[in-house]
Amino acid sequence: MSGSKKAKRSKAEKKKRAPVEAAEAPAQGVEPRRFEYDIEGYRAAARLRLVGALVVIPAGVWLVLSEPRELGWFFALLSFAIGLGWILGFARSLGRKADEWFVAIEEDALHLGYGKESERTPWSKIKSVEIDEGHLVVKVTLVPEDDQYEELFAIPSEWKNTSLQELGEAIEEAWLAATAKR
Repeated sequence: MSGSKKAKRSKAEKKKRAPVEAAEAPAQGVEPRRFEYDIEGYRAAARLRLVGALVVIPAGVWLVLSEPRELGWFFALLSFAIGLGWILGFARSLGRKADEWFVAIEEDALHLGYGKESERTPWSKIKSVEIDEGHLVVKVTLVPEDDQYEELFAIPSEWKNTSLQELGEAIEEAWLAATAKR
């Protein structure tokens, strides 16, 4: 009997992975790596919303022309607002540049680019790295400075040809390697 079996993960494995502490670090260097934003996927979703706007705006016009009551006016205005929002979102997607959005693993820092602004966080300022499969983000917790609350980066899984697991493991391995050198 031939066939393939899918590996099933236990319920415990499906939950969030526990954050790894720096003491468990391997003794190797940080391999620089850059994850590019999936601009094609972002624009495809924006095009889909544009098509939706081309449906809801005429529906709102039809509602207005059919002499609605109060509830009809509410839904007509709601359809105009939603349609306008989707059209503006599509226009905004055309202006987004892929090279301004990235996650870069560098030898000395984690570099996040969010549009025209970017932030470099030295590996020594990172307290833990955790893959949160429930929210589909990689959580990077920073070391609090002087009785402040902990800061947290929630890096979404929106990177070209990269799974959440791959992104999280790459950040975690680089952080562990960098902290092992100290």
